[in-house]
Amino acid sequence: MSAQLLLVAHGTRDPAGAVVTEAVAEQVRGLVGVRVAVSYADGADPLTAATNGFQSAFATAIVFAAIGLTVAVTLLGKLRVAVPEPLPQS
Repeated sequence: MSAQLLLVAHGTRDPAGAVVTEAVAEQVRGLVGVRVAVSYADGADPLTAATNGFQSAFATAIVFAAIGLTVAVTLLGKLRVAVPEPLPQS
């Protein structure tokens, strides 16, 4: 597999921004000699763009916690601990 690089740039409404980003990608292609792809991250609302992934992260954490709790309860329910006989009093 050959080396690849992804250049992620914040989107801009100015068309000159894309020209600059593509120029940077072209320079990296020439200097490093790897395939360079360009991607733009642009959200309509900066606050939404900054916090968008947190909902998914919290939902994933809740799912993993629920799975862990289920496994723990299941395994502890099957756990049988031998209780030693008490020592005779002398």
